[in-house]
Amino acid sequence: MDKITRLQIFSMYNLYIFTVTIAFLSGLYIQNSHYSTPVSIIIGGLVSIPFLYPAYRVTVIRPNETIIQYGSSIVGKVPHAFFILVIAVMNLLLAALNLRELEDFLIQVYLPGTPSWLIALMFGSCVAYCVRSGVTTIFRAALGIFVISILGFVGTPFMVTQAMRIEVLPALINQLDLKEVGTTVYDCVTIFGEFAFLFLIMPYIKTPKKVYRTVALTILSSTVIILSHIIPILMILGPQLAANLTYPDLDLVRSLRTGSFVETLDPILIILWLTSLFIKVSFMIFIAVYAISLLVKLPDHKPLALSFTAFSCILSMLIVRSQIELNYLLLEGLPPLLIFIEFVIPVIYWTANGIKSRKNKTKNA
Repeated sequence: MDKITRLQIFSMYNLYIFTVTIAFLSGLYIQNSHYSTPVSIIIGGLVSIPFLYPAYRVTVIRPNETIIQYGSSIVGKVPHAFFILVIAVMNLLLAALNLRELEDFLIQVYLPGTPSWLIALMFGSCVAYCVRSGVTTIFRAALGIFVISILGFVGTPFMVTQAMRIEVLPALINQLDLKEVGTTVYDCVTIFGEFAFLFLIMPYIKTPKKVYRTVALTILSSTVIILSHIIPILMILGPQLAANLTYPDLDLVRSLRTGSFVETLDPILIILWLTSLFIKVSFMIFIAVYAISLLVKLPDHKPLALSFTAFSCILSMLIVRSQIELNYLLLEGLPPLLIFIEFVIPVIYWTANGIKSRKNKTKNA
C-alpha cells in the first residue's frame, strides 16, 4: 500500500484550509471582527494546535490500524458506531456546503445562468472518480498542484502593495475588540480543527508518530497565507466594504491591471480555487466513504464512492435557499457540531483509553 508522506500532508492541508478561508469566509470573518480579524485568525490557529493533541494521541497508539476499527474496544460498540456515523455524516455535510459555495460562486461570477445541477454533475463526476481512486491519489494530486497554488496565493499580496494604505496598520492593534476576537476565534478553531479527520487514516501515513509536528507546521503556514490576504483586504478595501462583499479577495485581485492581454488575474484565481476545492471535497467524501465501509465491514470503499458523492451533490442544491442561510449555517449552526466532533469526541476516546490503561496496569501489578 502506498503511504502518504509528510510533504503531501503539508501540501494537501494547506490547500484544504487557506483556500476556503480566503475565498469564501474572509468577508464573513471581517463582518464579525473588522480590524480584529487578523489577531482572531492567529489565536484560532494557535489554540487549535493543543486542541488537536487528544485526537492525535488516541489514534497513534495503534498506527497500523485506524481508530474506526479498534475504537469499539475503547468506548463500546454502540457509542463508537454512533460517533463514526456522526463523523461520516458531518463530512458529507461539509462536502455539500463546499459544493454549494462552488456552485453559487460560479453562477454569480463566472457562469451566470448555468443550472446548479449541471455544475454539481460535472464537478461531482470528477470527485467520485478521485474518491474511488483512493486517499493516496488525493494527496498526490494535492502535492502536484501545491506549488502552482502557493505561488498564486503568495504572489497576489505582493502585487497589491502599491494600493495598500499604510496608515491603516495601527488600526489592526488600536481597534482590537475582545468580543469580536472571541467570535472569530470560535469560528476559526473549527476550520483548523478539521485536521482531526486526518488522524482517521493513520494506516496510510508513512510516519504517523511525526504527523503531529506536520500538523502544527501546516497550521502555522496556512495562518500566514490567510493573513497575507486578510491584511491587504483590510488595508485596501476597508472593513466596511469588505464585510459587504461576498468574495472580497476576488475584488482585491480584480483591481490589478497587468496589461492589455490579461486585464485582470481573477481567471487565474478562479482556477486555483476550483482545484483546491476539488481536493478538499474529494478528501471529505473519502473520509465518509472510508468510515462507513469499515464500520459495516465492507472489503473495499469503492462501491460507496459514487453514491456518497451523488448524495453530497444533491444535498448541496437543497441544504440552503439563499446566501444568508448559508452564512448563518457556516457561522452559527455548524461550529458547535464541529467542536463536538473535532475536539470533544477525541477527548472522550482519549480519556476512556487512559482509564482502561490504568486499570490494566493496576491488575497486572
